[in-house]
Amino acid sequence: MEEEKKQKRQKIAVFYDNAYKEITRIRYTKVQIAWVIVFIFIVLFMLDFFIISYSPIKYFIPNYPTKKIITTMRLNDVMLDSIQQQLETKNQYISNLTKILKGDSLDNYNPAIVGDSSPKFPQIKNVLSREDSLLRQEVEEQEMFSAKTGNSGIAVQTNLYQLNFFPPVKGVVSNEFNPTINHLGVDIVASPNQLVLSTLDGTIINASWAAATGYTVQIQHKFNIVTAYKHLADIVVREGQKVKAGQPIGTVGNTGELTTGPHLHFELWQNGTPLNAVEYISFK
Repeated sequence: MEEEKKQKRQKIAVFYDNAYKEITRIRYTKVQIAWVIVFIFIVLFMLDFFIISYSPIKYFIPNYPTKKIITTMRLNDVMLDSIQQQLETKNQYISNLTKILKGDSLDNYNPAIVGDSSPKFPQIKNVLSREDSLLRQEVEEQEMFSAKTGNSGIAVQTNLYQLNFFPPVKGVVSNEFNPTINHLGVDIVASPNQLVLSTLDGTIINASWAAATGYTVQIQHKFNIVTAYKHLADIVVREGQKVKAGQPIGTVGNTGELTTGPHLHFELWQNGTPLNAVEYISFK
């Protein structure tokens, strides 16, 4: 048996050409040769894979998309996802607004979730200063609205100056109301993460993210009044939720493309018409 095993082994010997002196020898079997061939094949395969995957050589493969096409495909995918999210948000906004105008309740309404990328809003403790608490109590105790009903049967506010608007934030107005340049609100510079408060009692009709305005909240109030709060750092309310005057809805931030620093963009609308909030609210 030992003799048969020795006969099955192969060897390679290296000699000097002239002296026939053996330099070295390598002994091997057929199994060892097979393993060496398999190892070399695996190494060459992995080497080819990494060269083709991470070098421009892959663009020479027939029917392989070019770098420009791949970039365009990724950009289109991002744009399509953004358009879909904005479309669903607008549909939700229209649905909520329709329910409110019809007088339907939104208490049991569950807002639609726009994909997995919908923002998760952190919760903030509803902590108000003593002055804010006293002002809120005064607002709740007073009669906030005086209205009359026209021939159409829709309540119309007679005088907005009779309303007790709760300041959404305290700060400095850096950019005033100017419809001629399509700036339909006022920008109030305030410290980052300062609480943003609801200016009147109402119902949240929009609490979402937009590329231009970042985290945005819109509230429907009585007498066809709508307020908008944009560029928030985060949101602590949800669509369909009822809020009181002075209740936190988010914090001052710098989100969205149309912002140059931490501030609140605040809009005041009535009957579909934008109004200059500075005429009715003191932000100092």
